Amino acid sequence: MQEILKKERVLNETAKSMEGLDQFDAKLVQYTRDTILIPPEEYSANDTTSRLLIDEKYDPSVMQVASKIIKLLKHRKNGFVVECGVWDGIAQSNSLLLEIFYNWTSLLIEAAPTEVRKVEARRNRAWIAPACLSTKPFSNTVKFLDHSMFGMIVGPTTNLTEKDKTLVHNVLCIPFMTFMQALNRTSIDYFSLDVEGSEMEILPLIDFEKIKIDVMTIEHQLLPGKLGKMVNFMAAKNFTLHSATLVDFIFVNNRLGLT
Repeated sequence: MQEILKKERVLNETAKSMEGLDQFDAKLVQYTRDTILIPPEEYSANDTTSRLLIDEKYDPSVMQVASKIIKLLKHRKNGFVVECGVWDGIAQSNSLLLEIFYNWTSLLIEAAPTEVRKVEARRNRAWIAPACLSTKPFSNTVKFLDHSMFGMIVGPTTNLTEKDKTLVHNVLCIPFMTFMQALNRTSIDYFSLDVEGSEMEILPLIDFEKIKIDVMTIEHQLLPGKLGKMVNFMAAKNFTLHSATLVDFIFVNNRLGLT
């Protein structure tokens, strides 16, 4: 918790100087690595994550999608998962099962200040990024609704109640490719993208040539008019729609030969 609070103070003081920097700008990459990202703790007897699940048969992910992913990947060990839209780190987590029982490393991206404090307290094995994914190829500050699992970027057409208006914060958004540069990652076994309607703005900013992604789940329930566009976009990036739940599309990279 102290680490999160310290990060928040630093972010509030310095975020303005980071606005408008290109996703590959060395200054932004360094800032993301040194100031935003919270690294995993070394395993110890006080490990919080290992106590969260005691039964591999219990999958907290949305529609048990994590179980579907690990089956698709033939129970792969030591993978790397990016989960964007984490909520509290436990409920409906698409990465928790993989982290505990398959020794995966997680990058958890969550912008809601209230929720990210819970994530930091519960998911001490993971990389944690208290920020949002930018919908632009550069860093920018947005208004963000800190509303439990329904946290989202607030735009000019977002309908807010009077109570909601008290839960809006300024949050620095970092491009996806900046995070990958900061972590020196060129491959992802599984990417879970759940950003409450901004998915089709973020996907074009991923350089699929530089970052090899095996499987993706992308939330679709808030994009009723863009589903065909999403499927076509992913097909152009060499992904096939493998299956769907009521919430997510599951896309598999064709090079895996799993479709």
